[in-house]
Amino acid sequence: MPLFKYGGVDKDGKAVEGTMEEASAVRVTTILRERGLRVSAVDEVGKGPGFLRVKSRLTWDDLDLFNRQLLAVTKSGLPLAPSLKALAEDIRSRRLKPVLEDIRSQIESGSSLEEAISRHPESFSPVYTSAIRAGERSDNLSGVLSHLSTYSARMVEMKNSIQEALAYPLVVLVAACGVVGFLLVKVVPVFAEMFQDFGGALPGPTQLCINISNFFVTHWIAFAAFALIGAAIVYKVIKQLQRTESGGYALDWIKIHVPILGALYSRASMARFSRSLGLLLASRVPVVESLDLASAAAGNSVLRRAVDEAAHLVEGGERISDALSSAGYFGHSFCWMVGTGEERGEVDTSLLSLADTYERGVARMDKLIVMLTGPIVIVLLGVIVGFLVIS
Repeated sequence: MPLFKYGGVDKDGKAVEGTMEEASAVRVTTILRERGLRVSAVDEVGKGPGFLRVKSRLTWDDLDLFNRQLLAVTKSGLPLAPSLKALAEDIRSRRLKPVLEDIRSQIESGSSLEEAISRHPESFSPVYTSAIRAGERSDNLSGVLSHLSTYSARMVEMKNSIQEALAYPLVVLVAACGVVGFLLVKVVPVFAEMFQDFGGALPGPTQLCINISNFFVTHWIAFAAFALIGAAIVYKVIKQLQRTESGGYALDWIKIHVPILGALYSRASMARFSRSLGLLLASRVPVVESLDLASAAAGNSVLRRAVDEAAHLVEGGERISDALSSAGYFGHSFCWMVGTGEERGEVDTSLLSLADTYERGVARMDKLIVMLTGPIVIVLLGVIVGFLVIS
Protein backbone atom coordinates (compact mmCIF):
# COMPACT_ATOMS: atom_id res chain seq x y z
CA MET A 1 0.00 0.00 0.00
CA PRO A 2 1.17 3.57 -0.65
CA LEU A 3 2.70 5.63 2.13
CA PHE A 4 1.05 8.94 3.06
CA LYS A 5 2.43 11.86 5.03
CA TYR A 6 -0.20 13.73 7.00
CA GLY A 7 -0.44 16.93 8.99
CA GLY A 8 -3.11 18.17 11.33
CA VAL A 9 -4.05 19.57 14.71
CA ASP A 10 -5.04 17.59 17.81
CA LYS A 11 -7.75 18.47 20.33
CA ASP A 12 -5.32 20.69 22.27
CA GLY A 13 -4.47 22.74 19.18
CA LYS A 14 -0.99 21.24 18.78
CA ALA A 15 0.38 20.49 15.29
CA VAL A 16 0.73 16.79 14.55
CA GLU A 17 2.65 15.18 11.67
CA GLY A 18 3.32 11.57 10.73
CA THR A 19 3.12 8.88 8.08
CA MET A 20 0.66 6.06 7.48
CA GLU A 21 0.31 3.23 4.99
CA GLU A 22 -3.23 2.95 3.65
CA ALA A 23 -5.15 2.27 0.47
CA SER A 24 -6.02 5.91 -0.22
CA ALA A 25 -5.76 9.45 1.10
CA VAL A 26 -9.47 9.36 2.00
CA ARG A 27 -8.89 6.29 4.17
CA VAL A 28 -6.02 8.05 5.97
CA THR A 29 -8.21 11.10 6.57
CA THR A 30 -11.04 8.96 7.94
CA ILE A 31 -8.74 7.11 10.37
CA LEU A 32 -7.16 10.33 11.62
CA ARG A 33 -10.54 11.95 12.20
CA GLU A 34 -11.63 8.91 14.20
CA ARG A 35 -8.59 9.54 16.39
CA GLY A 36 -9.78 13.09 17.05
CA LEU A 37 -7.34 14.90 14.73
CA ARG A 38 -8.29 17.82 12.51
CA VAL A 39 -6.58 16.92 9.23
CA SER A 40 -5.01 19.73 7.22
CA ALA A 41 -3.02 17.81 4.59
CA VAL A 42 -2.52 14.26 3.33
CA ASP A 43 0.18 13.77 0.69
CA GLU A 44 1.53 10.56 -0.76
CA VAL A 45 5.28 10.11 -0.30
CA GLY A 46 5.58 6.53 -1.55
CA LYS A 47 4.13 4.55 -4.42
CA GLY A 48 3.36 0.94 -5.12
CA PRO A 49 4.67 -0.99 -8.16
CA GLY A 50 3.67 0.59 -11.41
CA PHE A 51 1.85 3.44 -9.77
CA LEU A 52 2.13 6.69 -11.71
CA ARG A 53 1.66 9.75 -9.53
CA VAL A 54 0.09 12.61 -11.44
CA LYS A 55 -0.18 16.01 -9.80
CA SER A 56 -2.44 18.54 -11.42
CA ARG A 57 -4.66 21.15 -9.78
CA LEU A 58 -7.90 21.32 -11.75
CA THR A 59 -9.74 24.59 -12.30
CA TRP A 60 -13.50 24.89 -11.96
CA ASP A 61 -13.73 24.77 -15.77
CA ASP A 62 -11.81 21.48 -15.82
CA LEU A 63 -13.93 20.04 -13.03
CA ASP A 64 -17.15 21.12 -14.73
CA LEU A 65 -16.07 19.45 -17.97
CA PHE A 66 -15.10 16.29 -16.09
CA ASN A 67 -18.45 16.17 -14.28
CA ARG A 68 -20.50 16.70 -17.44
CA GLN A 69 -18.60 14.06 -19.39
CA LEU A 70 -18.72 11.55 -16.54
CA LEU A 71 -22.43 12.19 -16.03
CA ALA A 72 -23.11 11.53 -19.71
CA VAL A 73 -21.16 8.27 -19.52
CA THR A 74 -22.94 6.98 -16.41
CA LYS A 75 -26.40 7.94 -17.70
CA SER A 76 -25.72 6.11 -20.96
CA GLY A 77 -24.64 2.98 -19.12
CA LEU A 78 -21.34 2.82 -21.01
CA PRO A 79 -18.32 1.00 -19.54
CA LEU A 80 -16.34 3.52 -17.50
CA ALA A 81 -12.70 2.73 -18.39
CA PRO A 82 -13.09 2.68 -22.22
CA SER A 83 -15.27 5.80 -22.06
CA LEU A 84 -12.65 7.68 -20.02
CA LYS A 85 -9.99 6.59 -22.52
CA ALA A 86 -12.05 8.01 -25.38
CA LEU A 87 -12.73 11.21 -23.45
CA ALA A 88 -9.04 11.67 -22.64
CA GLU A 89 -8.17 11.55 -26.33
CA ASP A 90 -10.47 14.50 -27.06
CA ILE A 91 -9.54 16.59 -24.01
CA ARG A 92 -7.26 19.53 -24.78
CA SER A 93 -6.69 20.68 -21.20
CA ARG A 94 -3.12 19.88 -20.10
CA ARG A 95 -4.34 19.71 -16.50
CA LEU A 96 -7.36 17.45 -17.00
CA LYS A 97 -5.94 15.06 -19.61
CA PRO A 98 -3.29 13.36 -17.39
CA VAL A 99 -5.79 13.13 -14.53
CA LEU A 100 -8.32 11.40 -16.76
CA GLU A 101 -5.69 9.00 -18.09
CA ASP A 102 -4.53 8.08 -14.60
CA ILE A 103 -8.09 7.54 -13.35
CA ARG A 104 -8.78 5.33 -16.35
CA SER A 105 -5.59 3.37 -15.67
CA GLN A 106 -6.53 2.82 -12.03
CA ILE A 107 -10.05 1.65 -12.92
CA GLU A 108 -8.64 -0.80 -15.47
CA SER A 109 -6.37 -2.19 -12.75
CA GLY A 110 -9.40 -2.93 -10.56
CA SER A 111 -9.81 0.24 -8.47
CA SER A 112 -13.19 1.86 -7.95
CA LEU A 113 -13.87 5.38 -9.23
CA GLU A 114 -13.65 6.71 -5.67
CA GLU A 115 -10.26 5.04 -5.10
CA ALA A 116 -8.94 6.38 -8.42
CA ILE A 117 -10.13 9.92 -7.66
CA SER A 118 -8.76 9.84 -4.11
CA ARG A 119 -5.25 9.51 -5.58
CA HIS A 120 -5.58 13.13 -6.72
CA PRO A 121 -6.33 15.07 -3.51
CA GLU A 122 -4.86 18.23 -5.06
CA SER A 123 -7.61 18.13 -7.72
CA PHE A 124 -10.62 16.60 -5.94
CA SER A 125 -11.74 17.79 -2.50
CA PRO A 126 -12.74 15.39 0.31
CA VAL A 127 -16.36 16.48 -0.22
CA TYR A 128 -16.16 15.44 -3.87
CA THR A 129 -14.50 12.11 -3.08
CA SER A 130 -16.99 11.29 -0.32
CA ALA A 131 -19.93 12.09 -2.62
CA ILE A 132 -18.52 9.78 -5.32
CA ARG A 133 -17.98 7.02 -2.75
CA ALA A 134 -21.56 7.36 -1.51
CA GLY A 135 -22.88 7.36 -5.08
CA GLU A 136 -21.02 4.14 -5.92
CA ARG A 137 -22.10 2.37 -2.73
CA SER A 138 -25.75 3.35 -3.16
CA ASP A 139 -25.72 2.58 -6.88
CA ASN A 140 -26.74 6.20 -7.55
CA LEU A 141 -23.58 7.54 -9.17
CA SER A 142 -25.47 9.36 -11.93
CA GLY A 143 -27.64 11.17 -9.35
CA VAL A 144 -24.58 12.27 -7.37
CA LEU A 145 -22.80 13.39 -10.53
CA SER A 146 -25.86 15.40 -11.49
CA HIS A 147 -25.58 17.34 -8.21
CA LEU A 148 -21.82 17.74 -8.66
CA SER A 149 -22.27 18.92 -12.23
CA THR A 150 -24.82 21.53 -11.15
CA TYR A 151 -22.47 22.72 -8.41
CA SER A 152 -19.41 23.02 -10.67
CA ALA A 153 -21.46 24.77 -13.38
CA ARG A 154 -22.63 27.35 -10.83
CA MET A 155 -19.05 27.89 -9.64
CA VAL A 156 -17.89 28.45 -13.22
CA GLU A 157 -20.72 30.94 -13.76
CA MET A 158 -19.84 32.85 -10.59
CA LYS A 159 -16.13 32.87 -11.44
CA ASN A 160 -16.76 34.20 -14.95
CA SER A 161 -19.13 36.90 -13.75
CA ILE A 162 -16.64 38.08 -11.11
CA GLN A 163 -13.80 38.13 -13.66
CA GLU A 164 -15.88 40.15 -16.09
CA ALA A 165 -16.92 42.60 -13.39
CA LEU A 166 -13.35 43.03 -12.11
CA ALA A 167 -11.82 43.68 -15.53
CA TYR A 168 -12.86 47.36 -15.73
CA PRO A 169 -11.81 48.42 -12.20
CA LEU A 170 -8.45 46.65 -12.57
CA VAL A 171 -7.73 48.41 -15.88
CA VAL A 172 -8.66 51.75 -14.32
CA LEU A 173 -6.48 51.06 -11.26
CA VAL A 174 -3.46 50.11 -13.38
CA ALA A 175 -3.96 53.19 -15.54
CA ALA A 176 -4.27 55.39 -12.45
CA CYS A 177 -1.03 54.04 -10.96
CA GLY A 178 0.70 54.54 -14.30
CA VAL A 179 -0.49 58.15 -14.64
CA VAL A 180 0.47 59.10 -11.08
CA GLY A 181 3.84 57.37 -11.41
CA PHE A 182 4.57 59.17 -14.69
CA LEU A 183 3.67 62.54 -13.17
CA LEU A 184 5.86 61.99 -10.10
CA VAL A 185 8.87 60.61 -11.97
CA LYS A 186 8.84 62.60 -15.22
CA VAL A 187 6.74 65.75 -14.88
CA VAL A 188 7.27 66.98 -11.31
CA PRO A 189 11.13 66.95 -11.54
CA VAL A 190 10.93 69.28 -14.57
CA PHE A 191 8.88 71.81 -12.63
CA ALA A 192 11.12 71.35 -9.56
CA GLU A 193 14.12 72.57 -11.60
CA MET A 194 12.12 75.58 -12.78
CA PHE A 195 11.05 76.43 -9.22
CA GLN A 196 14.66 76.30 -8.00
CA ASP A 197 15.55 79.03 -10.50
CA PHE A 198 12.84 81.28 -9.05
CA GLY A 199 14.38 81.28 -5.58
CA GLY A 200 12.42 81.74 -2.39
CA ALA A 201 10.34 79.33 -0.35
CA LEU A 202 7.78 77.11 -2.08
CA PRO A 203 4.22 76.56 -0.85
CA GLY A 204 3.69 73.53 1.36
CA PRO A 205 1.75 71.39 -1.18
CA THR A 206 4.31 72.12 -3.90
CA GLN A 207 7.23 71.20 -1.63
CA LEU A 208 5.41 68.00 -0.58
CA CYS A 209 4.98 66.91 -4.22
CA ILE A 210 8.65 67.64 -4.94
CA ASN A 211 9.76 65.66 -1.87
CA ILE A 212 7.61 62.67 -2.87
CA SER A 213 8.93 62.84 -6.42
CA ASN A 214 12.56 63.02 -5.22
CA PHE A 215 11.98 60.05 -2.94
CA PHE A 216 10.62 57.84 -5.73
CA VAL A 217 13.28 58.93 -8.22
CA THR A 218 16.22 58.35 -5.88
CA HIS A 219 14.97 55.51 -3.66
CA TRP A 220 12.61 53.51 -5.87
CA ILE A 221 14.78 50.39 -5.60
CA ALA A 222 14.77 50.53 -1.81
CA PHE A 223 11.03 51.23 -1.78
CA ALA A 224 10.29 48.27 -4.07
CA ALA A 225 12.53 46.00 -2.00
CA PHE A 226 10.91 47.14 1.24
CA ALA A 227 7.41 46.55 -0.22
CA LEU A 228 8.34 43.05 -1.44
CA ILE A 229 9.99 42.10 1.87
CA GLY A 230 7.04 43.46 3.83
CA ALA A 231 4.57 41.54 1.66
CA ALA A 232 6.65 38.35 2.06
CA ILE A 233 6.76 38.75 5.86
CA VAL A 234 2.99 39.32 6.07
CA TYR A 235 2.38 36.30 3.82
CA LYS A 236 4.67 34.11 5.93
CA VAL A 237 3.04 35.21 9.18
CA ILE A 238 -0.44 34.52 7.82
CA LYS A 239 0.64 31.07 6.60
CA GLN A 240 2.13 30.24 9.99
CA LEU A 241 -1.05 31.36 11.74
CA GLN A 242 -3.17 29.26 9.41
CA ARG A 243 -1.20 26.15 10.41
CA THR A 244 -2.58 26.36 13.95
CA GLU A 245 -6.21 26.06 14.93
CA SER A 246 -6.17 29.14 17.15
CA GLY A 247 -4.34 31.22 14.53
CA GLY A 248 -6.71 30.21 11.74
CA TYR A 249 -9.68 30.93 13.98
CA ALA A 250 -8.33 34.41 14.82
CA LEU A 251 -7.72 35.25 11.15
CA ASP A 252 -11.21 34.16 10.12
CA TRP A 253 -12.76 36.04 13.06
CA ILE A 254 -11.04 39.21 11.82
CA LYS A 255 -12.24 38.57 8.26
CA ILE A 256 -15.83 38.22 9.43
CA HIS A 257 -15.73 41.53 11.31
CA VAL A 258 -14.22 43.63 8.50
CA PRO A 259 -16.89 46.14 7.37
CA ILE A 260 -18.71 45.17 4.13
CA LEU A 261 -16.11 42.58 3.09
CA GLY A 262 -16.77 40.62 6.29
CA ALA A 263 -20.43 40.17 5.35
CA LEU A 264 -19.36 39.03 1.89
CA TYR A 265 -16.89 36.51 3.33
CA SER A 266 -19.45 35.20 5.81
CA ARG A 267 -22.13 34.73 3.16
CA ALA A 268 -19.71 33.03 0.81
CA SER A 269 -18.66 30.54 3.50
CA MET A 270 -22.32 29.89 4.36
CA ALA A 271 -23.03 29.24 0.68
CA ARG A 272 -20.17 26.73 0.45
CA PHE A 273 -21.24 25.02 3.68
CA SER A 274 -24.90 24.78 2.65
CA ARG A 275 -24.07 23.54 -0.85
CA SER A 276 -21.56 20.96 0.39
CA LEU A 277 -23.80 19.69 3.20
CA GLY A 278 -26.82 19.45 0.91
CA LEU A 279 -24.78 17.62 -1.71
CA LEU A 280 -23.40 15.13 0.81
CA LEU A 281 -26.75 14.45 2.43
CA ALA A 282 -28.35 14.02 -0.99
CA SER A 283 -25.61 11.47 -1.73
CA ARG A 284 -26.55 9.59 1.49
CA VAL A 285 -23.28 10.31 3.29
CA PRO A 286 -23.73 9.88 7.09
CA VAL A 287 -24.86 13.09 8.80
CA VAL A 288 -21.90 13.54 11.18
CA GLU A 289 -19.38 12.88 8.41
CA SER A 290 -21.29 15.27 6.14
CA LEU A 291 -21.16 18.02 8.78
CA ASP A 292 -17.42 17.52 9.23
CA LEU A 293 -16.65 17.58 5.50
CA ALA A 294 -18.99 20.47 4.72
CA SER A 295 -17.58 22.64 7.52
CA ALA A 296 -14.05 22.00 6.21
CA ALA A 297 -15.17 22.93 2.68
CA ALA A 298 -16.62 26.23 3.94
CA GLY A 299 -13.13 27.64 4.52
CA ASN A 300 -14.18 29.44 7.71
CA SER A 301 -12.69 28.32 11.03
CA VAL A 302 -15.32 30.18 13.07
CA LEU A 303 -18.09 28.35 11.23
CA ARG A 304 -16.20 25.06 11.48
CA ARG A 305 -15.86 25.31 15.26
CA ALA A 306 -19.60 25.94 15.55
CA VAL A 307 -20.38 22.98 13.30
CA ASP A 308 -18.06 20.74 15.36
CA GLU A 309 -20.13 21.58 18.43
CA ALA A 310 -23.31 20.87 16.49
CA ALA A 311 -21.93 17.53 15.24
CA HIS A 312 -21.43 16.36 18.83
CA LEU A 313 -25.07 17.22 19.59
CA VAL A 314 -26.24 15.37 16.47
CA GLU A 315 -24.26 12.33 17.61
CA GLY A 316 -26.22 12.55 20.85
CA GLY A 317 -29.53 12.35 19.01
CA GLU A 318 -30.48 16.00 18.36
CA ARG A 319 -31.87 17.18 15.04
CA ILE A 320 -29.53 19.01 12.70
CA SER A 321 -31.48 22.27 12.91
CA ASP A 322 -31.57 22.23 16.73
CA ALA A 323 -27.88 21.40 16.94
CA LEU A 324 -26.94 24.21 14.53
CA SER A 325 -29.17 26.64 16.42
CA SER A 326 -27.45 25.71 19.71
CA ALA A 327 -24.04 26.38 18.16
CA GLY A 328 -24.83 30.11 18.13
CA TYR A 329 -23.33 30.92 14.72
CA PHE A 330 -26.27 30.26 12.42
CA GLY A 331 -29.19 32.65 12.10
CA HIS A 332 -32.80 31.90 12.96
CA SER A 333 -33.99 31.83 9.33
CA PHE A 334 -31.25 29.37 8.33
CA CYS A 335 -32.08 26.98 11.17
CA TRP A 336 -35.81 27.34 10.51
CA MET A 337 -35.33 26.38 6.85
CA VAL A 338 -33.22 23.39 7.81
CA GLY A 339 -35.78 22.35 10.43
CA THR A 340 -38.61 22.62 7.91
CA GLY A 341 -36.65 20.42 5.54
CA GLU A 342 -36.08 17.85 8.26
CA GLU A 343 -39.80 17.68 9.04
CA ARG A 344 -40.55 17.02 5.38
CA GLY A 345 -37.65 14.62 4.90
CA GLU A 346 -36.07 17.04 2.41
CA VAL A 347 -33.24 18.62 4.40
CA ASP A 348 -30.84 18.25 1.45
CA THR A 349 -33.25 20.18 -0.80
CA SER A 350 -33.62 22.92 1.82
CA LEU A 351 -29.84 23.25 2.14
CA LEU A 352 -29.36 23.46 -1.63
CA SER A 353 -32.09 26.12 -1.77
CA LEU A 354 -30.33 28.06 0.99
CA ALA A 355 -27.06 27.75 -0.94
CA ASP A 356 -28.77 29.28 -4.00
CA THR A 357 -30.00 32.16 -1.86
CA TYR A 358 -26.59 32.83 -0.33
CA GLU A 359 -24.88 32.58 -3.72
CA ARG A 360 -27.28 35.08 -5.25
CA GLY A 361 -26.59 37.40 -2.32
CA VAL A 362 -22.84 37.02 -2.82
CA ALA A 363 -23.21 37.71 -6.54
CA ARG A 364 -25.22 40.88 -5.84
CA MET A 365 -22.66 42.12 -3.30
CA ASP A 366 -19.79 41.32 -5.67
CA LYS A 367 -21.41 43.28 -8.48
CA LEU A 368 -22.19 46.22 -6.18
CA ILE A 369 -18.64 46.36 -4.82
CA VAL A 370 -17.15 46.08 -8.30
CA MET A 371 -19.54 48.70 -9.72
CA LEU A 372 -18.51 51.14 -6.99
CA THR A 373 -14.80 50.35 -7.26
CA GLY A 374 -14.42 51.83 -10.75
CA PRO A 375 -15.95 55.25 -9.97
CA ILE A 376 -14.11 55.41 -6.62
CA VAL A 377 -10.76 54.76 -8.32
CA ILE A 378 -11.53 57.40 -10.95
CA VAL A 379 -12.46 59.95 -8.29
CA LEU A 380 -9.27 59.21 -6.33
CA LEU A 381 -7.22 59.55 -9.51
CA GLY A 382 -8.89 62.89 -10.21
CA VAL A 383 -8.16 64.10 -6.68
CA ILE A 384 -4.50 63.05 -6.86
CA VAL A 385 -3.95 64.54 -10.33
CA GLY A 386 -5.81 67.68 -9.31
CA PHE A 387 -3.63 68.01 -6.20
CA LEU A 388 -0.50 67.65 -8.34
CA VAL A 389 -1.71 70.25 -10.85
CA ILE A 390 -2.68 72.74 -8.12
CA SER A 391 0.64 72.17 -6.34
